[in-house]
Amino acid sequence: MGEGCQPWFASLWWKDICSIGHNLNNNWFSNNVVKKLGNGVDTSFWEDTWVGNRSLKDRFPRLYSISIQKEAKVAELHSFVNTVHWTLLWRRRLFVWEENLLLQLLELINPITLLGEIDRWGWVPEKDDLFTVKSTFSLVSNLIVSADLVPPWYASAFSVIWKCPAPSKVTAFAWQVLHDRIPSRHNLYRRHIID
Repeated sequence: MGEGCQPWFASLWWKDICSIGHNLNNNWFSNNVVKKLGNGVDTSFWEDTWVGNRSLKDRFPRLYSISIQKEAKVAELHSFVNTVHWTLLWRRRLFVWEENLLLQLLELINPITLLGEIDRWGWVPEKDDLFTVKSTFSLVSNLIVSADLVPPWYASAFSVIWKCPAPSKVTAFAWQVLHDRIPSRHNLYRRHIID
């Protein structure tokens, strides 16, 4: 996920989540979290992923760059009187090719209707949008294996350790063996802990 997901006040749990798959060169977590639109009050029009699979900022970077409503919420820009209307304001008049982008944007968002419930976050890998450790483990392990960051035998060993019904002490020891972290004389010497 990278360092960008870690504000200075982040908890140790969040820092651990951010550090997972740091070699994947993609925002695996951000790409799988979406905003489920309700009333639009808590959903950022440009920055949250609430329509399609990318944020509008990423899908229409040119329009985002000239918008004067970069931090606006969906509810602030949406109105409905007989038909859907979006109040989008720009720093300057749009060029013809930007008007085409605006038409594409409106085509994407016009079918959207706001509901009487609050906005909520959704986890894409799960059908019911609820975050689970199981789906996260599956997602990250598949990403790691498909990115060829680990050999296939490592992935299967990782899976066996994860699913093992052994006591936690045994699982922790197996994890240390897999990562060559047993505090043997050789490993302690290699890490400059002993001479």
